[in-house]
Amino acid sequence: MKLESKRLQFVCMPWHSLKYPSLGLGILTSTIGQRLPQWSISTRYANLAWADFLRRETDGVISAAQYTDIGENRQRWAPGEWVFSSALHDVLEWKVDEYKGKFPHGDELFALTYTAHRLAPRFISQLADEICASPPEVLGLTSTFAQNVASLALAKAVKLRSPDTVIVMGGANCDGVMGPAMHSRYTFLDYVISGEGEDALVELLEALDGARGLGTVRNLSWRDPAFFSRSNEQRNDVAVARLPPPNFDDYFIQFEQCEIAEHVEPSLVLESSRGCWWGAKHHCTFCGLNGTTMTFRTKAAADVMREIMLLTDRHKVLDIMMADNIIAMDSFKDLLPQLSSLDLDVRLHYEIKSNLTLEQIEQLRSAKVMHVQPGIESLSTHVLNLMEKGVTAAQNVYSLRELEQHNLTVSWNILAGFPGEDVSEYRKMLRAFPNLYHLQPPLGATRIMLQRFSPYFSKPWLGFQNKRPAECYEFIYGLSSSELTDMVYMFESDGLGVSDAIIHEIELEVEKWQAAYRDGARLTHTIDGDVVYIQDGRGKSEIEHILRGIEASIFAAVEEPSRVTGIRRRLETDGWNCDPHSLRRCLEDLCFRGLLFDDAGWYVRLSMNVRPHRIRHLDCEPLGLASRFDSISSKEVMP
Repeated sequence: MKLESKRLQFVCMPWHSLKYPSLGLGILTSTIGQRLPQWSISTRYANLAWADFLRRETDGVISAAQYTDIGENRQRWAPGEWVFSSALHDVLEWKVDEYKGKFPHGDELFALTYTAHRLAPRFISQLADEICASPPEVLGLTSTFAQNVASLALAKAVKLRSPDTVIVMGGANCDGVMGPAMHSRYTFLDYVISGEGEDALVELLEALDGARGLGTVRNLSWRDPAFFSRSNEQRNDVAVARLPPPNFDDYFIQFEQCEIAEHVEPSLVLESSRGCWWGAKHHCTFCGLNGTTMTFRTKAAADVMREIMLLTDRHKVLDIMMADNIIAMDSFKDLLPQLSSLDLDVRLHYEIKSNLTLEQIEQLRSAKVMHVQPGIESLSTHVLNLMEKGVTAAQNVYSLRELEQHNLTVSWNILAGFPGEDVSEYRKMLRAFPNLYHLQPPLGATRIMLQRFSPYFSKPWLGFQNKRPAECYEFIYGLSSSELTDMVYMFESDGLGVSDAIIHEIELEVEKWQAAYRDGARLTHTIDGDVVYIQDGRGKSEIEHILRGIEASIFAAVEEPSRVTGIRRRLETDGWNCDPHSLRRCLEDLCFRGLLFDDAGWYVRLSMNVRPHRIRHLDCEPLGLASRFDSISSKEVMP
């Protein structure tokens, strides 16, 4: 095939976030513009159009906030995906009774979801008509998280109207075996790219122009002359350091034209690295986020700074989501110091590891990082070990305290349902919650989902056996379990870990923690000579604790997580001669009063030495469950 005209249109379908442009499509637009300048490229943000469509058709009942509730939160019953199942199957309603009978998230959310479900076919039809009024030669669809069914529905509608339009799909939902499975199942998809797409899409466009054979295009699923689906070798080795800055022009132009613009504050989204350096060494057992792109690669700090300066100036937006799965440790040596000296009031979000030092936390704050997503996930060292997190509960509590004290907003969740976990650990955790009411609470608690690419998925001897595609897919795709096995991301298995009743109990206690934090719970201290005065406002009435003598010295010794032996050495330096039994009695008393956190013999103080600015944590847009199946995509690197 040799295309006479060279027009490529990307489409970003629901339920991509309304407030962020697509990083993947922005990078692809710049990459193709740089390497294949003969191609004319545009991006249609159909997610913005869908939000406006819902608002108009429901007289504002489904607003921008409800868009997020239905699609972006990506509950394990995937309401956003089910919404577009009606359009995919060319019906007004698809398996409504069956889906409603299983839907666990309440009548109100189902009512909104059902309304959107009935509107989806008309929206897809109108969108396809608009595209095909002047059809591009190539239509590129990105599919990450809850974009899959909407993207398939549009591809089907466009192919019916414009058979000559070449349809290419990629994204995280096409990674690994999922891309070839989808390509084989849905014949209206001409090509599917699995894995990173910057090099693959350029090679495909060269092949469409007759410059190379389809069999030479990395990561590509295609059809031979006999219409048999074939898949080429997958290679995910894009040199992130050489990628150009993303082009977000189409997003900001279309955003300003949307009715929902007055209700949404847009942000930039950039990346300073790709992959996960921790996962490459110790893959967290539950996490399937990186798929086949685990290898950690970074950009030079100077290049990241140039992108920030370029895009903040171009779009007059200062809020920046850094889409890195985990901040590079080298960033503390080069990027963060440069950000600290930046004469621009940017506000950055980063995902971090939860065992950072005080100096590193101070660096984050100085570098204008305002929002972090640490991989806390639990306050039980036993459970954290099952996750292969490489941190302890005491380190997590220390991080929560210092992040609060340094006025960083924190997003985190509690996960449960791990093979080998002990209910007593959760009982101990629940007893500790009231002592932590002054620290930023988790957004929620949830049972982990079995995710493709995770060690739990690929290594059944870790505990998850008899795995099967998540039940929600049956009511979305209408395919058998065997047909779905290679095509989907979420799976189920026989119940493991603690009971649902325990998880529900954790959820209720998290709500109490959230309420207490919202109401201003606090625990602060001042030091006057050798006396520590602690103001305790975590309960209904305020209490003052006064620590003198050895108690004050113990309090000073556990600023960071410490064991008894280390505390004794510190006390001896201060001139105290304390036998182990007496020391343990003092530590137990301080723990009983809720002034220390005890993690199986590791102790850390809970109070802060300043009154922190109260962070509006509970009003922040959720970043999703830290189980990763509903966190914001950092790897929309395919069309």
